[in-house]
Amino acid sequence: MRHCGLLLVLAAAACAEPWHTELCTGGADLWHARVAVDLTNTGDGALNGFPVELPIGPDAGQLPLQDTRAEAVRVCDAAGTERLFDLRGPGGARLQEGVIPAGSTLAVPAALEPQATERLYVYYANPTAYPVPDFLQGRAGAPNGGFESGAGDVPEGWQLDPAGPDRHNEWSTESPHSGQRCVKTVVAAGAEPSWIAVRQGELTLVPGKPYRVTAWVRAENVVGYCGWYLHVATPDNPMKLGPIERAGDGTFDWRQVALEFTAPPDATTLQHGTVLWGTGTAWFDDVKVECLAPPTTSFKIGPIERVDLAEFGLGDDYFQEGRRLFECRIPAVVINAGPAVRQALVQVPAAALLTRLRRGYNPNSLRVVDPATGAALRSGSTSAPTCASRRARAWPTTTCSTAPRTWCGTRRSKTPTQCRPPGRAAPRVSRLRP
Repeated sequence: MRHCGLLLVLAAAACAEPWHTELCTGGADLWHARVAVDLTNTGDGALNGFPVELPIGPDAGQLPLQDTRAEAVRVCDAAGTERLFDLRGPGGARLQEGVIPAGSTLAVPAALEPQATERLYVYYANPTAYPVPDFLQGRAGAPNGGFESGAGDVPEGWQLDPAGPDRHNEWSTESPHSGQRCVKTVVAAGAEPSWIAVRQGELTLVPGKPYRVTAWVRAENVVGYCGWYLHVATPDNPMKLGPIERAGDGTFDWRQVALEFTAPPDATTLQHGTVLWGTGTAWFDDVKVECLAPPTTSFKIGPIERVDLAEFGLGDDYFQEGRRLFECRIPAVVINAGPAVRQALVQVPAAALLTRLRRGYNPNSLRVVDPATGAALRSGSTSAPTCASRRARAWPTTTCSTAPRTWCGTRRSKTPTQCRPPGRAAPRVSRLRP
């Protein structure tokens, strides 16, 4: 039987303000850099999640996220409560993975009373973080209004209504108004008039503010009319306002249509999109949604803060007790990103460890190894252990994972299982020094 031990690998650092280490999907590491962002509502109306776009780049007043991993970006308030965000590249495409280029933007929600300020923290530089499961959906404008970015047959941020036997939408390259792309709607001659559109929804509106929506349209052999529509939603009516601006019929080159409206006092979101009521072909491009009196919000981006951990732990040798070698161990990485702590209880939930021990454990084989000396600490055992500390519990298994970097755990600890197959050297665990 293989025997297991729980190894506590400790790391410590000190920060002027609390460092948030329990952000979601962080993997085995923590965030090594952050920037404080102060959002201020200088207007006379409350903001309830209004998206504020922060520029990304190397200059003053910009977030220094350029050339870092999109997967590692997190946003939280001072209490550590995470906020949804929307990270987009220079062309308007959402960035979920890969390197962030300069010229990108990070939209964060502002929930502020009049004349109020809130501090948010933008974290980055976690090499093991993976993408967050959800993003901020509302935007203040019309993302990808030029239809330039997308994947497959669909432009990013837009929805194409399903095709029918006599009508369909396309993401087109046929003589766009600008750039390389536009969208196109085709309805066969003789077809019954029906609604078919390329749509974009969930754009955030500020109640009581004036707006202008513009789009460019061209047509060929349109019988009926083509143009652009709006749906302004309130909590009790998804079409509180629903104007349509007609661009015309027949055949014509690119012409601009414009719609202006004032958001109702209880307005929430805007949906907008193309119109071809009748038959023929119409192309659409370069859409803009502008607030003519935008909220008076301001932001101040602070300096880069970094946390450099002084790390220490156990080396490559697996624990041996007499002639018995413990061939499986579960490191528990404990992080102190605050002031120095002389003594503390470290909890490692047993549920996180049990996922690595598929065939149970022998309480008599539980050992906890001191990371500084390599000696076993005193350890009790129970039939259903619930946590681990400096007197933590670990247990043996005959089915340990052989993937030393397959991590399980919780926000309190990172607990990979490391096994040494017979005849092979032990997986490397860096010897960490203060």
